[in-house]
Amino acid sequence: MIRTAAVVSLLTVGPAFAGDSVMWGEQSLNGALRVMQAVPGRDPVLVHRLPPDDDRRHEALEASAERFALTVSTARRRSDDSLTINAVATGGPFKGPLGRFGCESVTATDVDGDRIAVAGGCGIAIHAPGGVTAIPADEVRDVALAGRYLAWTGDELVVHDLVTGATALRLSRPLLVEVALQPDGVVVFSSGSERRQHVAWAAPGTPGVARVDTAARFDGLRVADGRVLYERRTGRREGRRVLMLRSLRYGTARRLARFTARRSRVGDLDLTATRAAWGVRPAGRHMRIVVRAL
Repeated sequence: MIRTAAVVSLLTVGPAFAGDSVMWGEQSLNGALRVMQAVPGRDPVLVHRLPPDDDRRHEALEASAERFALTVSTARRRSDDSLTINAVATGGPFKGPLGRFGCESVTATDVDGDRIAVAGGCGIAIHAPGGVTAIPADEVRDVALAGRYLAWTGDELVVHDLVTGATALRLSRPLLVEVALQPDGVVVFSSGSERRQHVAWAAPGTPGVARVDTAARFDGLRVADGRVLYERRTGRREGRRVLMLRSLRYGTARRLARFTARRSRVGDLDLTATRAAWGVRPAGRHMRIVVRAL
């Protein structure tokens, strides 16, 4: 079953599942950013608001049933006419005080339960009610947090066991980009070159890497319950963009949506064991957040 979770004028970040609800960020007419949350059968409610700022760019929104994290970057012009760009992460519980997480130059965030992982210029910091855990890491492109494991991409793909403190998996691949992680340590990642990319998966204690798909480009990567969700591009034309759901174990695939120049995908993707979500922009109409039961 496919349903429209919300109709928005300008979707900037999200959608992201937060338990039974779905969250997203939208820009209002005066330029303010509104972080919204919608529960099935109820009107969306405002969770957080940032005032208008012409120099701000909205980067990412991650959420769980307990917390969310919003990453925004701001470009400022210096006296010598050069630009400085800084990204920061803000978030916390839905019904509590929000805080600023990590250090300057945030590159990626993820949320799992009551924990928020923030990667940036000073490595990776996991913020939890009991304190902050620092994980040394250099030049992190993407980060994923699930259960006892933390994964990130940089020069290498690393899966770190937070319980033992040991490296559970380490891989070298060209142009590592996105990473997604399950609580059992199964990690899905995209890599390749500017002309051709791959989606593959691996698991701690299991030798080898299993390739999932190969295409000109992949955008968005989510994994849950042994299935991976991603957008696949086989060429530069908008009509060659499809949203795929594929089983890691069996390799079986379902095409959930096809996008064209008149009906493009916007925002992010998200996936749970039973639902998938994405944003759509039909030509001449308001953007929609789509939630599909699997």
